[in-house]
Formats: sequence, C-alpha cells, structure tokens
Amino acid sequence: MARKLMEYILNEEWTPDVGGRVEPVPKPRIIQASEVKRVDMSEGNVIFVKDGGNTTKQASGLGWAAEEREDRVSIDCRTTDAHGGAEALRGVRDPETWELEAYGGILGEVERILDRYRKGAAEYCIVEGFEIDDTSESRGFGRYRADVNVRLYRGPQNLTPPPSGEG
Repeated sequence: MARKLMEYILNEEWTPDVGGRVEPVPKPRIIQASEVKRVDMSEGNVIFVKDGGNTTKQASGLGWAAEEREDRVSIDCRTTDAHGGAEALRGVRDPETWELEAYGGILGEVERILDRYRKGAAEYCIVEGFEIDDTSESRGFGRYRADVNVRLYRGPQNLTPPPSGEG
C-alpha cells in the first residue's frame, strides 16, 4: 500500500517549474521496481519506487486493542551524463555563491513533494523523507544515483476483530 501511494503521489504531484528553481526538472519515468528487471537509461531519467524494508507494528491502546504502524518506501533516483548528470540529480549551483537552487534536480523535486505531504497522506498521519543516500560515487563514470528513504506512520488503529476475540 505504501509503495503504491508513493508512486501515485510522485506521478500526480511532479511539477517541472517551481519558484526558486533555476532549471526545470522534467518528470522522469516512475516505475515500480518489481515490474522490471532492466531499464534502458538512454530513454531518460528514472525513478524506481521500491519496498523500503520491514513494516514495524507496535501495540497501542488499552488492552493492546490497537496498533501503530510504520511502513518504509525507497525512492531510487537515477540519471546519466546524457540526461543532465549530477545537475539533473542534485540541481544547479549558483556560480557566484555555489549554493544549490531551491528544490533543484530530481532529488529536490522529490524532497518538495515529500515536504508537501509531511502531515500525512491517505491513512498515514506522517510522511517523512528521513534520509537521502547519494551513491553516485560508486556507480561508475557518468552514472548518478541516490535513494530517498521514506517512512510513513499510521497512528493508532483499532484492531478488527479485537485481539481478545470479543466483538
């Protein structure tokens, strides 16, 4: 559910031009990682939306009749020199101050979308983009990649039926 929700949000909320951005960020192909084995990077930039690991459940409520849940999703962003390289991934730097543009590049647009949904989406009360892991250095010349790891929290939900078997 969380993976499909993130895929939907990225597809619906992607905006190439926003205030403070120097270069537009064209929408990359957004793909469920489980749907493909290989992707031809010559066709453009790609985002894979992947399951980010184990779902964590924690008992909650009087008599543990409810649970809180944390789901994880990984947003794997990829580009090559042929499609803008490091600037396509991270954004453009100001030549005088060397500061990155606001919400620049693919990572900036993903961050902007996650910031917009920080207070929740669907059944999740908090959506948190908590870590960006740029692995470009280990990918080889001309290839750029970063993972945005996202946590989606769902507040206490009553279990149905209750764990005591009453109901």
